[in-house]
Amino acid sequence: MATPVWRTSDEHLEDIVERAAAAGFELLQHETPHGQLVWDWRCGDEPRPQFVSRRVAFNFMDDWLRRNAATRRRLHTPRRATR
Repeated sequence: MATPVWRTSDEHLEDIVERAAAAGFELLQHETPHGQLVWDWRCGDEPRPQFVSRRVAFNFMDDWLRRNAATRRRLHTPRRATR
């Protein structure tokens, strides 16, 4: 079971930022046109979910990286030839 982000160390949060950066993401905080401060993980020009709290943004990215790492492992694992 994954450790909730709000109960993790700064090292774990730094690890999430590093893994996200390796996947092409950058965590940014900005103000929406309506004046709401939000966090989002930017990757190019793609639209991404926005989060009101930094904690939820980290939790989202930690989960996204974990799910997509499993997908990448399955895609890159060579299959055995069948006869």
